[in-house]
Amino acid sequence: LPEDMAVGRYTLCFSTSSGLSFAGGEAPVDALVVGSLFVTSRVDVGRTYVVAPGVAQSLEVTGERLVPAKDRVMVIAGHESCGVGVAVTGVVTAAGGVVQHAAAQGTATHLDFGPITFANGGSYKLCFCDRTFFDGFSQPREHCNEDADFAVEVGVVQVSGLECMLNNPRHRRTSCRPMALGGLRCGDDII
Repeated sequence: LPEDMAVGRYTLCFSTSSGLSFAGGEAPVDALVVGSLFVTSRVDVGRTYVVAPGVAQSLEVTGERLVPAKDRVMVIAGHESCGVGVAVTGVVTAAGGVVQHAAAQGTATHLDFGPITFANGGSYKLCFCDRTFFDGFSQPREHCNEDADFAVEVGVVQVSGLECMLNNPRHRRTSCRPMALGGLRCGDDII
């Protein structure tokens, strides 16, 4: 990707004459659309979350210009792709609702989604809806209400009984911080 690529939603195209290219908005007429590319600077990505099954905990998202009343996340199966996958069942909020579009508490740099309970162990993905991708679209609509809107992969959620062991820094290879309601948020740049 170009270093100076602007934040936004791009159509990923392939053409036999020009190869792989990015298009803002609609794809060129002679190109085959092969997917979408989302470039964001609002949310930190590459995170690993470690939580225990059957326990109410939180998932924390960090970044810039976050809006607690509007920003949302979705939890999908670990083998799915953000923006394509659907919310998993067996992951519930304190109110009993499925974590599909959970509202958050927090600040402009830190959002806390929870309490959330994962009924079963396994690997999941945490997807974020960046509302700024939709700015300027000619068809106004409510954003962050459809599974396809959650196209930014924040990270992987590992639900395992090993969470208690990983609280000890000797048993992990990366930096981790405890989250407000339990569990760990990990990444190479976590201080």
